[in-house]
Amino acid sequence: MHEKLIDVIDKPAKEVPNEDDDNATKIYHKYLKECLTTKCIILTSMSSELQRKHQDMDPTAIIEHLKKMFGIQSRTARYQLSKVYLDLLQSLSESFSQFVINFNMHKMDCDIHEIINMLIDYENQLASEKKKGTVMLVGNSSKKKGKGKNKPKKKPTAPKGGVTKLKDKRGKADQSDAECFH
Repeated sequence: MHEKLIDVIDKPAKEVPNEDDDNATKIYHKYLKECLTTKCIILTSMSSELQRKHQDMDPTAIIEHLKKMFGIQSRTARYQLSKVYLDLLQSLSESFSQFVINFNMHKMDCDIHEIINMLIDYENQLASEKKKGTVMLVGNSSKKKGKGKNKPKKKPTAPKGGVTKLKDKRGKADQSDAECFH
């Protein structure tokens, strides 16, 4: 159905046929009905002020008039929007250079809110990469300690130094330097 309505706008208006040709008259009446449906759809999508201005026009005339009215404004709005995008992208720090290159290469068509959301996502991604980079750096500089499962077992050793008892010739320990704690 909508394709027929678009055809009413895109194709030139049909001329009124002779009264003698019944087939052409039927086609013309069908065209008028489609024009009325198209006009109603267009008018319902407008504000009440624009509806009053366009209520006596046919659909193609309405579209042409709207293009004249808003064509200059839309070009100006697009220019101002592209200027805002450019200012936004130029104000970013050097860490966003990859984002700017990607945005310009793909010529992304999105509104300012989508760009801000994409920048926030990219900033979060940069922050997580910095955290991962720091962890990796710390991990590389320190030795990993195992849980002891694969360590080779050492033989138990006796304590070195410590208290030794010296025996004199008779087999008794030398008590001359000993202190009594009683």
